[in-house]
Amino acid sequence: MKKNNLLEAALLGSSSALGLNWIYDKELLLKEAKKDSMIFRPIDHELYKKAKNGFDVYPTHQLGQLDFMGEVLYLFHMFYDYEKEDSLLRWTEYFYEYFKKGNGYNGYLEKYGTDFLTQYKIALDSSKKPNTTTDHNDKQLIGLTFLLHLYEQERSTEKVNDALLFARTLTNYTAITPLNIMLFELLKKLDYGIKKEDALKDVIKLAPQMYQNSLRAAITIPEAYEFISDYAGVACDLTQSLPLIFYIVKNSDSWIKGMELNATLGGASSARGLFVSALLSRIYEIPQEYKDKLYYKV
Repeated sequence: MKKNNLLEAALLGSSSALGLNWIYDKELLLKEAKKDSMIFRPIDHELYKKAKNGFDVYPTHQLGQLDFMGEVLYLFHMFYDYEKEDSLLRWTEYFYEYFKKGNGYNGYLEKYGTDFLTQYKIALDSSKKPNTTTDHNDKQLIGLTFLLHLYEQERSTEKVNDALLFARTLTNYTAITPLNIMLFELLKKLDYGIKKEDALKDVIKLAPQMYQNSLRAAITIPEAYEFISDYAGVACDLTQSLPLIFYIVKNSDSWIKGMELNATLGGASSARGLFVSALLSRIYEIPQEYKDKLYYKV
């Protein structure tokens, strides 16, 4: 199999689910899945009105664009690859200039983003040097996102450490250190050709103890909604999203099926999609027709 570009795969995962992202309505999503493909749908704002619980927060985003976490990953790629910068201070400036109010971004800002922007502006207004670490204890997937780009970067010789340095500009959650190590080892094992069932099982011991039981359940319980009800969830928090990522990877026998399942399960599907797609791209080819749908070229 021709190796997929990990960054491109991750961004495709975010984009693939954006049309249904943050719909928390199992019955509605299952009905939609019977009608047509669930991936790479334009955002249907009327569908959000029908959902029992849904958050329609990307008013002008078009097919092929990204959720906020995907935007952060793409922005980091532009910073790291084209500015050829390793400076945390420059990264924080880059982030602020892109997402600050009035600069053109017209989508949802996660709490780690709004907290960063607030603290950065306070520093500017006080003529102080902005911090390159945050006190914000964000427990979402953002703490693992930077590794999705740095993993294939030759310039980064200490990939986990470098990923953590940039992650700590947006979250100070202590568990992101072992979780980044786990993700790095999982990607390596999949690249070495280790069967995904074995690779997933092998890395669970690297996770903090509080995650291990649900991660084991992810690779042993076959029924999705039973697993979600008892061990995970479809929201953004790592305790819900990380086990579900393991579950989807374990139970998908192609990239397409994995992305369809991810979108159908709903909730924070675009943020999850970054990781589901990245991991599945180590095993399965991504058809060119889907790569062509990505609004941003990498």
